[in-house]
Amino acid sequence: MSYNALCIGHILLVFSAVASASEESYKIDRYKADRKLDKEGAIALCKLRDVLTNISEETTDYLVEEVQKMGESLKMDMDAINYYVKRVRSLKESGREDAKINESDSNEIDSLCKEAKAHANKKSRDQVDQTVAKIRRVSGIVKDAATKTLGDENELEDHDNADGIFKVFNWHCGGDRIGEVHAGSQSCDVIGFRKNFSAGQRNVISCKKWKDEYGETIPHENVTVTQMESYLSRWFEARPKRVGEDICKDGEYHSPHSCTVWEGWVTGYEETMEKMEELRNNIKKLNRIRYDGETQLWVLYELFEALRNPETVGPLPEVLENINKTKKSRLKDKSVGNNLTQYTLLDEDFQVNETEREHVDEARDYFAAANFAKLMMYIFIPVGAVLILVVAVTIIVIKRKCADASNAESMAGTLPGDKVI
Repeated sequence: MSYNALCIGHILLVFSAVASASEESYKIDRYKADRKLDKEGAIALCKLRDVLTNISEETTDYLVEEVQKMGESLKMDMDAINYYVKRVRSLKESGREDAKINESDSNEIDSLCKEAKAHANKKSRDQVDQTVAKIRRVSGIVKDAATKTLGDENELEDHDNADGIFKVFNWHCGGDRIGEVHAGSQSCDVIGFRKNFSAGQRNVISCKKWKDEYGETIPHENVTVTQMESYLSRWFEARPKRVGEDICKDGEYHSPHSCTVWEGWVTGYEETMEKMEELRNNIKKLNRIRYDGETQLWVLYELFEALRNPETVGPLPEVLENINKTKKSRLKDKSVGNNLTQYTLLDEDFQVNETEREHVDEARDYFAAANFAKLMMYIFIPVGAVLILVVAVTIIVIKRKCADASNAESMAGTLPGDKVI
């Protein structure tokens, strides 16, 4: 079973980008601009809207669900580790009694078992539960931040109440009061359609108009901080630029000249990125626990097979040498969980060769089968005992009924006055 994992990658880049974004943003002020909002600017806004929509509607829910699965899988692996520790120690003791395992190899096996067991103790299980709980909490914060940054798509009546990036879509291109019609917008070349509201019509930016040119929306499971940062950078590059100090009155139906875009949503977008980074760091932590746990599971299964099938696996000293070499190489690799493919939040490979991958899967399958057999034993032994008891009671009842029936027949065949001898 493959599980998903987040990796860190470009953290300093992201945070420096967030800082520079804050410095470059015009925030709530609007200035005279060098040009109207054009197609490239509209596409950049649409990408920002799409990524925020994904986060607020599906991304965080998806992450919580997948992380919950990962947490359960981790604890199942811990159960498997404890199972194999017992089996390996039992097989080792049998080998010691038969003089097939020397003291040096026996000590090495004890050391490996002790190290593996440390990855499956109560502290480790609590760490998994705490990390999963934190991810759930931060996911909620991320979702709320993205929702707030989007704003209300249908707020067309009250400019002061409009907020988020939808304020730009609905209000930047101006509009007309009832009975007034202007030639066009001084701030937009990208009016998609006109929306009616109680006092007239608003010129609204439509992403559908540019859908073929800005491509597919990023799948909700593939949203990353790196992509969010790149979309914000694209916006700063494509937006109309400020010229001079002339302030445009925010909320006018039409301006006498082009104005920069209201960017009150940028702070919320930056906060969403920062919380996404925190979310990613916690999933990276969970991913590292998974990786180390799978390494220990692999170690124990190699020992288990070597002690159970020494004829086919090979000499124990060679097996121990290979185990230690591979384990050392894997555990010293601190990049696991940090190597982000910039297109995925989750779905990081186990990063081992095919043989190791197969053995980890075999270890899980063998443990699952043994666990199932044990469960069935716990179920069927009590059930069997109850069935035996029911059968015994039934036989006794039947015998008593037969005896009573026989006595009744004997009494019925005796005439009045006859002596029963």
